[in-house]
Amino acid sequence: MNNSVVSVKQIGKTFYGKKSKEKKVIQNVSLEVGKREIIGIMGPSGCGKTTLAKIIAGIETPTDGELEIFGQDCRKRFPKDIKKKIGFVYQDNNLLPWRTVENNLRFPLEVFGMKNEEENKKRIEEALEIVGLSAYRTCLPQELSGGMMQRVNIARAMVFNPELLIMDQPFGALDAITRKKLRFDFLRIFEQSQKSIVIVTNSIDEALLFSNRIYVMSGGPGTIENVVTVDVPFEERTTEVATNERFTALRKQMIKIVKQQYGEEV
Repeated sequence: MNNSVVSVKQIGKTFYGKKSKEKKVIQNVSLEVGKREIIGIMGPSGCGKTTLAKIIAGIETPTDGELEIFGQDCRKRFPKDIKKKIGFVYQDNNLLPWRTVENNLRFPLEVFGMKNEEENKKRIEEALEIVGLSAYRTCLPQELSGGMMQRVNIARAMVFNPELLIMDQPFGALDAITRKKLRFDFLRIFEQSQKSIVIVTNSIDEALLFSNRIYVMSGGPGTIENVVTVDVPFEERTTEVATNERFTALRKQMIKIVKQQYGEEV
């Protein structure tokens, strides 16, 4: 892929415990993420989805295989300039309860030693505007709803204006109604941002709604067993998408894959 942002080739990850015990989490995983692509990663619990996401983000180091991010070899060393191009959204928002919304967004800028206050203020304002929380900048996390806290979580990841956004089950901790609403809100945000995005999810509907392409992993140690291209135009991915014939066909295909591979009821 000529415009590749992420290139993962035959990646594996083994964790080593006490008494030389080892646990292979993922093996022989290969995938590509292009510019302005949204890639979904699905699979059963324990298949290594989160580990794979953390490897792409530079949080974990692969045991073997090849990893290129923005054309640079990042298998053994993740350059700081590459890390600044990546935003990571955890499933739990992990907001600092003693800091306001604004100061939670300021925290990663402080960690990276970005001391230009005028520039930092601009970054924070832009990130809050993207997620629609400019009016809540002085609130503490406990004064917000669960959905709003997750918006802050995503804004914090976007405060660097990253070229690559990695999201680990970002809506998994929310109730069904809030989750459904945020899906469509953020689909529009993702379209406008024109970023490359990797989203880990356990939801077929979520994967189909967001993704250009879905990588489906096997049970642990996880590897890629299916790749599904979602060829529904984004302008048709609205609240009425469930009635879209192509979307319905893809959903049936995904359900069949899940049932065949994992024996799960969806």
